[in-house]
Amino acid sequence: MKNTTPTPNRSLMTIVFIAVLAPLLLSACGMGQVIPADSPDEVAQRLDPEIQNLMSRYRVPGAAVALIHDGDVTWVQGYGVADKETGTPITPETVFQAASVSKAVSAWGVMKLVEEGKLDLDAPVEQYLTRWHLPPSEFDNNQVTVRRLLSHTAGTSVGGYLGFDPGQEVPTLEEVLSGEGVLLGDMRVEQAPGSGWSYSGGGYTLLQLVVEEVTGESFANYMKQEILNPLGMPNSSFEWTPDLLTRMATGYDWLGRPVPNYRFRAEAAASLSTTPSEMALFVAATMPGPDGEPVGRGVLEPDTLDLMLSPAPATDGAFGGMLQNGLGYMLVPGDTLMAFHGGDNRGWKAMVFTMPEMREGLVILTNSDRAQTFGFQMELLCAWSELLPRNPAQGMCEGAKGPRNMLRTVAAVLGLGLVSYGGWVVARLRAGRLRLGWEFSWRRILRIVLLAAGIALWWVFWYTGLIMAIAVPGWPEHFLPVTFLVPWPTAFAWISWAVSLWGVALIATTFAPRVKRQPSTEAAPS
Repeated sequence: MKNTTPTPNRSLMTIVFIAVLAPLLLSACGMGQVIPADSPDEVAQRLDPEIQNLMSRYRVPGAAVALIHDGDVTWVQGYGVADKETGTPITPETVFQAASVSKAVSAWGVMKLVEEGKLDLDAPVEQYLTRWHLPPSEFDNNQVTVRRLLSHTAGTSVGGYLGFDPGQEVPTLEEVLSGEGVLLGDMRVEQAPGSGWSYSGGGYTLLQLVVEEVTGESFANYMKQEILNPLGMPNSSFEWTPDLLTRMATGYDWLGRPVPNYRFRAEAAASLSTTPSEMALFVAATMPGPDGEPVGRGVLEPDTLDLMLSPAPATDGAFGGMLQNGLGYMLVPGDTLMAFHGGDNRGWKAMVFTMPEMREGLVILTNSDRAQTFGFQMELLCAWSELLPRNPAQGMCEGAKGPRNMLRTVAAVLGLGLVSYGGWVVARLRAGRLRLGWEFSWRRILRIVLLAAGIALWWVFWYTGLIMAIAVPGWPEHFLPVTFLVPWPTAFAWISWAVSLWGVALIATTFAPRVKRQPSTEAAPS
């Protein structure tokens, strides 16, 4: 007998799939080739609209980007606003917080003392300390050396610092090392020094103390005189002066709210303020200049930079084995030397990237939590790399985009399943297997309540700070959403909407109950 049951409009479903879901799957597969640019001017010209597109997509209020070519700063451009209330535009001279990019600059200061023979890379740091000492631990504190602190292999604690409110009294350096006002506690040795890689802002704070002990002056003043000024960075500082603060952009949290300029005693780890133009000079100094300027620009010797940009012992496990660590720089394994450092303060995101062998570099400074590393910054980095010969960051970008592509694929599958489910419901309605209506039952009420609660809990969990406030006492107000911790948040948003639409669809089918079949009254044939 021929089946006369109506079926969904297959043509309509095909159109929906092609228009909505296919682009997501194609993007997840990474299809499409980009032709490299022929000149630095063309790189900038083609990158410009991509930056604007990314800022719109990620809702980043302000950003500055600088390009370095042949060891020279060839392009610096500001985008968006430094302050949303006043509309002040971002310029090449706008002051930004560089956040943890501070560590790369601080490493130059430490290595300057090594060159001068005032520090020994492999001597115990304890021999330089008088004002504070590492607390006793089950490990040998004498194995904590300058080299290991610079490469995050000293086994020290405190991954990062949140800073102090502008009106709050900032503890002394010794008090911060002892954990006063620090969410993650005191600085101590938590694993055997030299046994592996573990990112430690606390280690750089200890190096700050070492610099002060050896030089007899404040860390900020030493860095200003010995590193920043000689590199042509007079508007950069580890100490936030009133002049710099008046020219500093306003940082914004994930929800677009202004963030106070939190102050840091951990200056070496997180306190550098700088401009895009001057940060670009720092990156350019890692490679030969266009007119024969040496690597290091006379501040450090070329051999010192070679050491800093080479993998340090015990760093093969950095970020799950994806990276290695030099002295002050993260390194991307591959045929082309690629070094970088990211920055992440509340309301600020930054990244500097250098490829000395190709003599190319990139600076990204932003004033928003929404400009995450695995999101805005990574997409911008990869767009820039595609315009260069050999696409040097291709391997890194493909690896980093894997989670994003997975999220997009999951969202596409959920979407396809939703379209198919909708077609199935329509088919059963047309066949008379379901009917629109409502019959009261506690089971249906419970289903609606549970589905609605599930949707609400999904958004509460991922997009508000309620869960983090409960789970982590002292969790900062401006770190509200859990999504702040999710790589590729815009891709994850597709999953959030797909899950929500699935919930709505299942609630809707509560109002389309099954049609009960009536028992047949025909007599059985004799």
